[in-house]
Amino acid sequence: MNDFTDRELLQKQRQSKVLRLRWLDWVKTLASRPWMMVPFFVLCGAFALVWGLRKKFILILNCNALLARVYYYGLSLLLISVFVLFLVTLMVILSTPRNAKKVSAALFQIGLVSYAGTPPELISHIRIRHSDVHQWTFFSLGLSKSTWEKRREDVEDALNFCVVDIRYGGRGERNRNLIVLRAVPGIGGSRREVLYDEEI
Repeated sequence: MNDFTDRELLQKQRQSKVLRLRWLDWVKTLASRPWMMVPFFVLCGAFALVWGLRKKFILILNCNALLARVYYYGLSLLLISVFVLFLVTLMVILSTPRNAKKVSAALFQIGLVSYAGTPPELISHIRIRHSDVHQWTFFSLGLSKSTWEKRREDVEDALNFCVVDIRYGGRGERNRNLIVLRAVPGIGGSRREVLYDEEI
């Protein structure tokens, strides 16, 4: 029971770290992609509109002063809670790379997992300007750079690209928990069938 609880706690901590890394990476790219802020402006505008109408909604109920005050503060608290929930959800959606789950699943299928049995998590995927090279950044706690280098061909097959180089991520390439792959699109379709144990 304790082992299960510990694993569950470690998994939650890992997901929290992944979400934070994705969010920080997304914020760094806003300067080159300011249009990504549009959904936030729309959400804030909608919230401001509804927030301004909350008094009118209380007046429609036509209740006594005490109930009106209770409803007013209750509705205000509800609106703030819903706004925060929508804001966090929007942050998660926008900062999560497209096909992040499929990429992790593909790496899991080839057995590229840590001792805890977790595959690397895709933090970001960008195309380098004026080239065909794509940069993939993974949270790879528990998997060393040498492991990625040994499994290079398997990774290329699973993700359908050709790796140009493998390096650490972070400032000055000093973060050993981040692995950065630079790759060019490979030939042929991505692997779609499920791998069984005897195929790994």
